[in-house]
Parts: sequence; C-alpha cells; structure tokens
Amino acid sequence: MIFTPSQNMKSKISEHITIDELRELFEIRGSDVVWRTAPANNVKTNQVFGAIVHHHGNKYRCGGVSKSNIGCVHIKAHVIAYALTHNKYPATGVDHKDGNGLNNSPHNIRLATSSQNGWNKRLSKLSTTGIKGVNYRQGYIKPYYARVRAYGKVVFAEYFTTLEEATVAVQEARIKHHGEFARHA
Repeated sequence: MIFTPSQNMKSKISEHITIDELRELFEIRGSDVVWRTAPANNVKTNQVFGAIVHHHGNKYRCGGVSKSNIGCVHIKAHVIAYALTHNKYPATGVDHKDGNGLNNSPHNIRLATSSQNGWNKRLSKLSTTGIKGVNYRQGYIKPYYARVRAYGKVVFAEYFTTLEEATVAVQEARIKHHGEFARHA
C-alpha cells in the first residue's frame, strides 16, 4: 500500500500503525527520521529511514514499515516526522517549507493542501526569464507576461514592459494570494 499526500493518510496509515508504534520504531534526529530499533536484519539501529525517491524533480525519503499481521506499509519520512512531532497523522498533505524534501526537521514540515504544496515549488528549469510566473514574448511592446494562479483560477495576469516591473508585480500578487506558501525562486 503506498500513501500519497492527496489521500487521507490519517484513516489509511493509522489503521495499520499507531503513533505509539511509530515512536517505538523511529525518532527524529536533525532533519532525518532514523530507526530507533532494528525491526529486520537488513535495517540497522540509527540508520536513516527510507530510500531517496525522485518524483517530478523533487527528492524525498520513502520506505516500508513492516508488521507481521499486515505485511509492509509504505510511508514517507515526512509523514512519520509530522506524526511524531504532532502526535497524530496529517489529515492532508505535508509540505517542506524550504522546498527540500529531505529536510524532515519538525520546524520545516507543515500541513498543506495539494494547491498550497504546488505554490511552494521551485522555479521550473524551463523558465525563459528566471522569474517564477513571468514569461517572455518576443516582438511585443509589453513582452513580459506575469501570472499567478490560486485554487485552479488565474488571480493575477498582466503585461509589462520590463522584467523588473513584472517581477515586483508577480511577487506582490503571489504574497497576496499564496500567503505563507508563496515561493519566489
């Protein structure tokens, strides 16, 4: 069974592994979730939990937790970190404030909807301007198009003469509509 941030993790994982069982198995050290006790021969005490997984250009840790009566439940390290920190499973997805999916320190993880998690993603490698939310259209009087989306709708869209004007405007709009999840780079 694999759990994704868009699923209701609380009802799925907690049916199999309690918070107390998680506490027996894991602890948070710095930005890592580590095994407190070794449940199998291939796992060592104090070993960092999970393998690094690459998904849509991001990295995070994911692995299996075994219980004899259910087999293996796959869970992400940031879900374990959230559960250990807050004494409950997240009701929605979990976001890494700094955008680093390997940094599972308690101050870096927070609850987030899938939209909020998307607002916090990094600048695309395909960007032509180097500014998130600003595109360049060659041959136009106002060649810079700045746009911000929130909850599936365009909430800001405007054309600008200079990249600097577009940058300031898109960042202000992002702060207004994305709040604490606004990421500019």
